[in-house]
Amino acid sequence: MSFKLKAAVAAVGLALISGHAAAANWQTPVGGGELFAIVFDKVTNDAYVKDLNLTFSDMVSNGQTAGYSLNFNLSGDSNFASLVSAAGGTSNLAYYVAAGNTTTNSYLLTDSSTPTGLNNTVVGGFASPLQTWMNNSGIGAVINSSGGSTFTTPSTSYDPLNAGQFTTNWDNKLSGNQSMAASINTATSFYQVTKGTGSPLGAVTPVKYGSSFGAASWDLTTGATGDVSLTYSVPVPEPGTWALMAAGLLFVAGIARRRTSV
Repeated sequence: MSFKLKAAVAAVGLALISGHAAAANWQTPVGGGELFAIVFDKVTNDAYVKDLNLTFSDMVSNGQTAGYSLNFNLSGDSNFASLVSAAGGTSNLAYYVAAGNTTTNSYLLTDSSTPTGLNNTVVGGFASPLQTWMNNSGIGAVINSSGGSTFTTPSTSYDPLNAGQFTTNWDNKLSGNQSMAASINTATSFYQVTKGTGSPLGAVTPVKYGSSFGAASWDLTTGATGDVSLTYSVPVPEPGTWALMAAGLLFVAGIARRRTSV
């Protein structure tokens, strides 16, 4: 095997290894640029809110890399335990993950189906309240003082359901033809949505994360011992994809060798 080909194969291997090491820029401040996980009871509207300590840029930089993964065990969190206790179990729980970047007018969010019917007005109508709630409702101070999460009820002042920031329930935040939320034990896809600069009503195209490898997903699952974990993962390419990539590398190496010998 030629040096050039060996170097190319080594580079691919290193890229895959680095993809498994969730190398994020962790931070403690709570703000609109961070990812939040929301788990809620569809019956009572109680909610658990967790700051994932991941910035918008962390996910844009790393969140589409094959093999990239994150795991958060929620079972040891007293706030999550309060939600499960109030809900009488996990059967009525749903969840989603979201973040916003007001500088770029771009937003990250889960959706249980491909978001449709999006335009600047719809995206702005979702994003502005989300940003306001994250930054100004007081939930940041509550989360910082309680170890990164909180349990909210409809009577709590920083609960967005009653802060005038959102509509009737957590399950549908963008428009009437899709749902950001997924039931527990159901994976949900991850999208980036960026407001356009043209007509206020121009169509907005969501970008699906990890689409080159299948689909990146957030998944809230219960384990055999009752533990509940929130995980993010980007699939590794199938063996057929690797075979195609190897064939391409060999083809490039063959051309390079032929040119060298000429």
